Amino acid sequence: MESLHNPIVRIPGVLRRAGLVAGCIVETWNEQGFNGRIYTRCRIANDPPQLPNGPYILRFARYSIPTNKFEGKWEPVVLETESQLAEAA
Repeated sequence: MESLHNPIVRIPGVLRRAGLVAGCIVETWNEQGFNGRIYTRCRIANDPPQLPNGPYILRFARYSIPTNKFEGKWEPVVLETESQLAEAA
């Protein structure tokens, strides 16, 4: 994917799984794929370090996305961009 050199947008988010709710920041930026489509990449930041590995639901803006923490790292999240993520910030 090719970067569009857009700034990173930071949006408050919530991570949920059975018995756990934790706040985080979701960092988003746009990239152009090889097919010419624009995608929004998301990265979870500022999450509590003690959260255990396993499946979570990430909620931010109007999205509710399944994600997974594996060996202390969050799996990447990519959205097709027809969204207004910048407005959510």
